[in-house]
Amino acid sequence: MNKEQYLKSSQLLLQLPVFFQPWWLDIVSDNWHITMAPGPAGTIAGVWPVALESKLGLSIIRNPLLTPYLGPFFLQSLTTEQQARVFETLWQQFPRWDSFDMETTVSFDRADLLQQKEIGVSEKITFEIALAPGEDALWRAMSSNHRNLIRQAEASHTIIENPGQTTRLLQLHRETFSRKNKPYPFVPAMIDRLVQCSHEQDSGSLWHLQDAQGRITAAIFTVWDRQKMYLLLSATDPEAAHPGAVRLLIWHAIKAARQKGLSVFDFEGSMDPGIAAFFRRFGGSQKTYLCASRNRSLLWKVKKKLLG
Repeated sequence: MNKEQYLKSSQLLLQLPVFFQPWWLDIVSDNWHITMAPGPAGTIAGVWPVALESKLGLSIIRNPLLTPYLGPFFLQSLTTEQQARVFETLWQQFPRWDSFDMETTVSFDRADLLQQKEIGVSEKITFEIALAPGEDALWRAMSSNHRNLIRQAEASHTIIENPGQTTRLLQLHRETFSRKNKPYPFVPAMIDRLVQCSHEQDSGSLWHLQDAQGRITAAIFTVWDRQKMYLLLSATDPEAAHPGAVRLLIWHAIKAARQKGLSVFDFEGSMDPGIAAFFRRFGGSQKTYLCASRNRSLLWKVKKKLLG
């Protein structure tokens, strides 16, 4: 009943992050559930989408690929005690699981509630830019090196919004992993569906950067909800792209987010020091979010230790 109610709750869905939307979850997960809990006034005060996978005969709960934030989400201003009650109601609706790995939204900071369930909790970082200041102020907050490279790239490149053409993004993105001798973890058809569907839902854009010779040398894919825009994917051709290529596309996305009336641009951070420094130079503030994990299965522990 919860899922049927969730699908029909248009006003509720408007308050939730893009990664909580049914159309998003349908693409990234073959088996997702939703838990919901009422608050003091009887209206829905908390939701928690759960993506369930079956691996080696085990039930695995974790964030699907391309879904950086899930976890419990409070919809009302609640006291500490009320949050605990809502959390407990959500938790009691969980399907059976053997392994639990989840990364929460930035807004959820109640590590104690997870730890009470014997869930291990660590922190990851992202960077966010508050979009309330004017465009000039946002520009000045950026590092001078970023600004100079953006100006140079802007003089000889054209930005194209191209939601129907994911081929070049996928090519560049796959090559990024190849250069690092890493296997490509994503399903191209899933990225294609996310790009297409987010565009249809007015919740995403794919931007290409075209140079004077007509070559697409960089691309980014951003998605958004009513509050935030998220930098989900970025890729560049290191042999052909101007060093300001991705910087220019990100700056274009930041301006677009502000024009849409959004509050925050989220770089959907990185624990890689080089990437984190790159994001920080756009003038954003470092934010933390929770990574929650518990493993009940010896088989899955061995699998993760040997294969990741």
